Amino acid sequence: MGRPSGSGKYGSAKIVIICVGLLGFALVADFLWASSASFASGWASARDDISQGTLIVPKKDEPKERPQAAVAGNDEDSAPGRVLSATFADLPAPELKWEKMAAAPVPRLDGAAIQIKNLLYVFAGYGTIDTVHSHVDIYNFTDNTWGGRFDMPKEMAHSHLGMVTDGRYIYVVTGQYGPQCRGPTARTFVLDTETKHWRDMPPLPVPRYAPATQLWKGRLHVMGGSKENRHTPGLEHWSLAVKDGKALEKDWRTEIPIPRGGPHRASIVVEDQLYVIGGQEGDYMAKPGSPIFKCSRRNEILYDGGEEKRMVVFSDVYMLDDQREWKELPSLPKPNSHIEFAWVVVNNSIVIVGGTTEKHPVTKRMVLNGEKWSVIGKLPYRVKTALAGFWNGWLYFTSGQRDKGPDDPAPKKLYVIGGQEGDYMAKPGSPIFKCSRRNEVVFSDVYMLDDQREWKELPSLPKPNSHIEFAWVVVNNSIVIVGGTTEKHPVTKRMVLNGEKWSVIGKLPYRVKTALAGFWNGWLYFTSGQRDKGPDDPAPKKVLGEMWRTKLKLNS
Repeated sequence: MGRPSGSGKYGSAKIVIICVGLLGFALVADFLWASSASFASGWASARDDISQGTLIVPKKDEPKERPQAAVAGNDEDSAPGRVLSATFADLPAPELKWEKMAAAPVPRLDGAAIQIKNLLYVFAGYGTIDTVHSHVDIYNFTDNTWGGRFDMPKEMAHSHLGMVTDGRYIYVVTGQYGPQCRGPTARTFVLDTETKHWRDMPPLPVPRYAPATQLWKGRLHVMGGSKENRHTPGLEHWSLAVKDGKALEKDWRTEIPIPRGGPHRASIVVEDQLYVIGGQEGDYMAKPGSPIFKCSRRNEILYDGGEEKRMVVFSDVYMLDDQREWKELPSLPKPNSHIEFAWVVVNNSIVIVGGTTEKHPVTKRMVLNGEKWSVIGKLPYRVKTALAGFWNGWLYFTSGQRDKGPDDPAPKKLYVIGGQEGDYMAKPGSPIFKCSRRNEVVFSDVYMLDDQREWKELPSLPKPNSHIEFAWVVVNNSIVIVGGTTEKHPVTKRMVLNGEKWSVIGKLPYRVKTALAGFWNGWLYFTSGQRDKGPDDPAPKKVLGEMWRTKLKLNS
């Protein structure tokens, strides 16, 4: 995350990285920390405020010793039932005790976050694949509250941002403008966090998605990212002289290219040397010809000199020293990306929270100690694009996309169940638009949209069913559907999707369509809708306002 790196020399420093996410790591390395003189006063003040307290790391042979942590989540243990391949399997790690704090005002994926003292500024991000946020929310670590929302510039990108701070000013570089897989913008801005005033900065020479971004030696550095097609890795490296929220030059300067391009990586300055950690090559692209730039995964779209390249998440760690030479350091324990705002600095250690391995989340935090990586503990669940902060001895994270459960590291999926084609229409010429029936078909189809943005057809419902858009609840990872209608006749069952197999679990007091369902404290509720004429006649009759409930217990 673009946090201050501190100023002056410190004793033997560790880089701790905790990743949770759709992949999670925490790494620690021994280094001396320093920043350039031009940023010394601002960065030192901010860093000293951020790095209060101590994060207690349990030893592997003492798993009961738990560090403090404060996060949206719960303490889930991995269930032993499923065996994962080495690519997606979690690494051994001690358990940590996590606490759930105040939820963010909105969910975010691919958002950005910057911590300044006791405030975490959370920017932009997807709300859903079709919606994006264009505002900033602020979390106050001292009183566990969200507030102070304010708007971003209308021309600013909504996701895949490059971002860094000097302790007061937040520099925002390039990124994707709009939802789905729309194009990037080269626009660059700076925010004065004391006045909430935005200013334009010189645009990047070309747009990029999710480039590594840092302040180093008095210059704003932007490295790698994905090119305009969203998939091709960029190797370019530019810098711009900045001070106190102002550009000191009109144009960006070309610097030594990064050895390996791509988006979604962590970057930080240590001992006056610039580090870039993890990342990936390739990403989703807009479907050709789609008017909404619909995301479509490309596994073999990239060709370089005739060589076919697929999307790859990598574990590379690079350091740029003061001679402007890149040096490759020991790799992460597992490949990891989507960690650009998922790290904090604690006692001269980098802690990375979350990330993703080949699109499947992992749940560990790992520590690099003396350029050797090791795991230091588990998160409450796997999560990618987490936004992390640290205050007064507590490690925090918010937002991102989590896994399906302890046994399944894949991202949660979207299901679309049942429905119909056709409906009543207004009678032609009717002054009151009187309903007139047209032939319609109710169907039993079930579709799932996976993390590759591809639709998959699943086993059908036991019977065709529609009018169920608000007639469902989720209980123990099962979908429970209350009522509905088959060819305009309401049905009376509840159905549960369990391992992609449907079964009827019980009867309702009567047949009802367009029921409104809820679940609380072990009780299944429904209200409203249109019921049948009686036990022997399923035809629709009376519109209701009654509330019913039954005790419901389902096995996981």
